[in-house]
Amino acid sequence: MALVAGTNGKGSTAALLAGMATTAGYRTGLYTSPHLESVEERLRIDGRAVSTGRLASTVATIVASAENRLGYLPTYFETLTAAACLWFAEESVELAVLEVGMGGRLDATNGTDPVLSLITEIGLDHQDYLGPTLAKIGREKAGIMRAECDAIAWVEKPEARAAIQQVADQIGARLVWGPDVAAIEPIGKPTRWGQTFELSTPGWRGSVTLPLVGRHQGENLALAALGAEALARQGLEHLDAEAIADGAARTRWPGRLEWVEPAGEKPILLDVAHNPDGAKTLELSLIHI
Repeated sequence: MALVAGTNGKGSTAALLAGMATTAGYRTGLYTSPHLESVEERLRIDGRAVSTGRLASTVATIVASAENRLGYLPTYFETLTAAACLWFAEESVELAVLEVGMGGRLDATNGTDPVLSLITEIGLDHQDYLGPTLAKIGREKAGIMRAECDAIAWVEKPEARAAIQQVADQIGARLVWGPDVAAIEPIGKPTRWGQTFELSTPGWRGSVTLPLVGRHQGENLALAALGAEALARQGLEHLDAEAIADGAARTRWPGRLEWVEPAGEKPILLDVAHNPDGAKTLELSLIHI
């Protein structure tokens, strides 16, 4: 089980890591939120969304169990999270990658037992629930780390970084800072359909063509690659350099700086930026188009 938290980029990072594991030949579950078109897309195995019938029956099982054991109904997000875990278990996935919904410490996904925790950059979002400062939000995100387990963070804001390090030290997590051990540099000019990066990690150096737009996706790629290498050290040895590069090249993540071309119309750029950091990233990406 791998958990991915952060303010922005956690969905892309989770999708990249899951794609790498699938390409390596591992049966891989991916749980993300929110959905863009249908709720089924939140739950995937090897890139394929759960069927409507299977999701309905699994949700019914979760709700009935909660009513019987707890005496009350779980929330919508709790229900879907439990449904994803149950479906993945029934389908014998070898790796489950879960995107945290909000925060981390108190998120439903944190009821699992991850062997790897990834944290993307921290920004101001959901302050009513997570706290008014980067330090408080960082501590909430850091709640997904586990004692004596691998944790990798791509966080450069000093206030958030210090808070995450403090939590790691307190619980004894094996925290590594992505920018300290990996490098990512763009190669050539990006297009509407993707970009190429030179990626350097402790285990590999080479070029990766990514069908995702935006310079920020380079950081998500590097974080996912570092996560894949950590999982390889834990026993998923087929998560090698080839799987990392090929998996990244096959990743699709709609609605994130995605170009669409309606018949007979001008191209349209779709993006789901919804907070200050996301809006800034969108602005910088528009400058480079």
